Amino acid sequence: MSQRLLSIWALLTAVGAVGTACSSDYHDESFGVLEFRGTPPTQLLPEDGFEGGGRAQYYNFGDAANLKNAFGEPLSARVNAMYFFFTPDGKPLLAPVMRESRTRQDFLVGGSDVLQMNPKDFCAVVGANPVDCKALNDRQLDRPYSIRYRELLIDAARGSATYQRPIVDVSPTDLTGIRGIYSGVWEIVEITVPSSYEPDAIKHRTTLKKAVESGDFKERRTGKVVNCPFIDERTEVSQGVADAATPRPRMEVWYRNKLAFCYLADGWLTLGDNALGRYPANSDSLRLDTFDVSRVTSGEGVAQENLLVVPVGKAFVPTRVSFDEVNGVSRIPVGGQIVTEGRPRKSKMDPPGYTPIRWFWNIRVEGEYRADSFDSVAKLDQEGQTRAQSPTTVRNLPLRGVQTACSLGKVLRTINGRNVEFCGRDAQDESGNPIVDASGDPACTATGLQCNKNTCFCDSPPVKFGQRCGEGLARCDEDKDALSDNGYTCFPSNVGFCYLGCNAFKNNNLEKQNRGREPKDFVDSRCKELRGYRCFPYQNRGICLRFCDENVLDTETMKQCQSVTNFQQAGMTRTVDLGQGQQCQNVGFQICSWPDDYSPRN
Repeated sequence: MSQRLLSIWALLTAVGAVGTACSSDYHDESFGVLEFRGTPPTQLLPEDGFEGGGRAQYYNFGDAANLKNAFGEPLSARVNAMYFFFTPDGKPLLAPVMRESRTRQDFLVGGSDVLQMNPKDFCAVVGANPVDCKALNDRQLDRPYSIRYRELLIDAARGSATYQRPIVDVSPTDLTGIRGIYSGVWEIVEITVPSSYEPDAIKHRTTLKKAVESGDFKERRTGKVVNCPFIDERTEVSQGVADAATPRPRMEVWYRNKLAFCYLADGWLTLGDNALGRYPANSDSLRLDTFDVSRVTSGEGVAQENLLVVPVGKAFVPTRVSFDEVNGVSRIPVGGQIVTEGRPRKSKMDPPGYTPIRWFWNIRVEGEYRADSFDSVAKLDQEGQTRAQSPTTVRNLPLRGVQTACSLGKVLRTINGRNVEFCGRDAQDESGNPIVDASGDPACTATGLQCNKNTCFCDSPPVKFGQRCGEGLARCDEDKDALSDNGYTCFPSNVGFCYLGCNAFKNNNLEKQNRGREPKDFVDSRCKELRGYRCFPYQNRGICLRFCDENVLDTETMKQCQSVTNFQQAGMTRTVDLGQGQQCQNVGFQICSWPDDYSPRN
């Protein structure tokens, strides 16, 4: 290399070293994952209720600190800052939203070398040989789901797979006392970084503040607010069926050097567009206010500050009130009956009036209370039902959405001497027996769902034996078919697989034969008399599960769970192995079940 080239190389190296030094001045180490106090729930399910006469779904994310009026009544919730990073030319360092096709869960992650959420489909590659790509896909299906090949999540605008997680400086640990300021609602504050910055290097507000004070980083408040309440690392927020199209990602954030998680319940359209594109810096005119936000002045003199706040609305819960000499007055809420007013905005043309921060009111109900007697706040007022105990319970209770009603007509059936209405059309099964067919409902098909003939609302599609199921993903078909007289039951109920259903309220006619036998040799008339199976009550239904022995060697596990049975379908005898792909697992007792990362091939 010539002397001149050596000089140029030294200069470039020095410039690079300076850039690295500047970047390393603002770098934090990770201190693990933020842990919540107590034992957090493993699953957060949507809660049912009503809004404006429609059947609705809500998420209850717990208490939200709030500002009160002179009478001590909740008035508004304080908005705290969430810092989002951008390149010097305004490109977002926030990762794109990814939807996992297996569970329909949305994720927004960060860090270096981020991978796609879904395994690669080799047959989706343009020009792929159908024989070769199928062989590659089959090879991946033989591997556990978690280690199947995934490609890097490349940001096309930056040509990078490294992303910056947003930063916050408030968490649920700041809920009580003088620092009671956590509410789960956040203002988008834009941070423009220098070109030398390594994404995700800063993990603490203190470090970020120093970077801004140096002049190398620029900070700008947008006045735009999102609702992203914290959730514990171990808590899974189940998908609902209302407004399934709107992204609600589980988002990774930094809180004082610790990795934390929040659930973007309201506000994707504040961060990006309907095509999942992320807004660049200085896009305030594009960012949608999905809920109401106000600006107030707090304090006086040097302590005065301008705050963004979210107004507190009301959530009414029908409640049965009783009294006895031992317990005094007791109030028991009627489950699945939350009533609120206002819906999240989907466009700038939608009306205001929605807030995810709710003050809970107990509405006293008496006698024979019909589940949908109060399906709107207006109806509560009209019927004089505002006499209530009004506790100061304020929670972050976002409306997931309002469910779509089926458009098919009603079919009347007599069941156990009672007339029952179903939604659908008259049809026959393979044996010519009359059934109610709710498939192909136009209103539900348009939303990617299927009419639930029992509720008459659009629901997740029904699936059969061995298929993935769960809240908002798919529901196990409970109707009788050729393989199962009692349809199928989802286990685990949040995200699992469909197992044979059974009538847990009937007696096992073969119980005497089980005396002296080991569980793996039991027989049960409610479970096709198959060896090792037992009918258990589960989710107000029954489920057939097979006992096994964990001490059996791994090489024998598949043989232990194997259970071949025949059934008649369309006049033909068919054979199925009910235990194909199952493993012996301990869920409090030892049973054959599909591992979480199992993928059915058909």
